[in-house]
Amino acid sequence: MEDVIVTGVSTGIGHALAKLMLQRGFRVLGMSRRAPVDLIQVPNFHFRSIDLARSDAVAGALRAWVVEELQVRQLKYLFLNAGLFGQRIAPVRAVPAAEIDYIMRVNVWSNRHILDALLNGAVGIDTCLVSSSIAGVRARAGNSGYAISKAALNMMMKLYALECPATYFAVLGLCNVDTFLSRTILTLPLDGAFPEQEKLRERGVRPGYLDTADKRAADIDRLLQGELQARVPSGEFAEIRSLI
Repeated sequence: MEDVIVTGVSTGIGHALAKLMLQRGFRVLGMSRRAPVDLIQVPNFHFRSIDLARSDAVAGALRAWVVEELQVRQLKYLFLNAGLFGQRIAPVRAVPAAEIDYIMRVNVWSNRHILDALLNGAVGIDTCLVSSSIAGVRARAGNSGYAISKAALNMMMKLYALECPATYFAVLGLCNVDTFLSRTILTLPLDGAFPEQEKLRERGVRPGYLDTADKRAADIDRLLQGELQARVPSGEFAEIRSLI
């Protein structure tokens, strides 16, 4: 039985991916702060509560669990899905440095610690799928720490792709999905005038604009089983809308 790791497994796309991978017969190792109560008793699902904001503890906790306890030596998929937006839509200068640092710890450095714990623990990874965002490529006023974190994440994954050629790094903007993160972006107060954010909110409430997490998980699975590697070079960012 092949192994899969999913971060952010309690809700949204992470939860949907965990369910789908279990249905496909994988052993799924799920990580998040909160447990996905509907999956805990499912055969072949293993869960560990890990706070990804505690960057200094992530690598040790993962190494003890995955490498030493479960003795995983090869992963079919590593889904680095966990992430957060922040507490406000505001100019960068108005967001406290501590808030941006917290976003960076979750959206960027936790992924580095996870990858390093596995790679330095001699765990092979066939495919690492990273949930990124067009916000890291296309600047939109008000996105502040979120945009900065996704831009840094994109570059970090390019470096890992160059340095770890045995692993395929799929860096995807998952786009327009009805999740806690997207609902947060659509409902946070605007700390200033942000016309693009207002237009995004108008689109976000239209019926059918947001896909379900289950649909997006199925889209991801179909791409991974198809020609994704032939269409998108390892480590390069792509929006999933351009691929499905």
